[in-house]
Amino acid sequence: YFRKSIVQILLLAFVLVPLHAIALGFILKYILRVPWDLNAAIMFGSLLSATDPVAVVALLKSSGAPIHLITVIEAESLLNDGSSFVFFEMFLKAMIDAASPTSTSLGDDDLMPANMGIIAFSFKLLSSLIISS
Repeated sequence: YFRKSIVQILLLAFVLVPLHAIALGFILKYILRVPWDLNAAIMFGSLLSATDPVAVVALLKSSGAPIHLITVIEAESLLNDGSSFVFFEMFLKAMIDAASPTSTSLGDDDLMPANMGIIAFSFKLLSSLIISS
């Protein structure tokens, strides 16, 4: 079921999670008028964008929901943590760069969000396998 649903899973995790983070950032900045710059608001929005549907998946399993739906939700939850973390790191770096405009070169710190996203994904996958067994 995972291979059949890969497009839906990737869309949910890598398109809708960042869009949700951006929408929350704009709501915080321009509607709720939180006194942060837009980078900080979107960074906070990325924290709130990652969901963990453990209770939802348990309810779906106990209610006899289709395995296809359960697979999409479980797989998306594995990937959305990594994507929201990378998004958080991107806007954290943007805030740091805005505070110190002399930093213009690419360094090893620029690769940190991708590396940490891979680590977060691996940890989430491992913990899901341990919990499900």
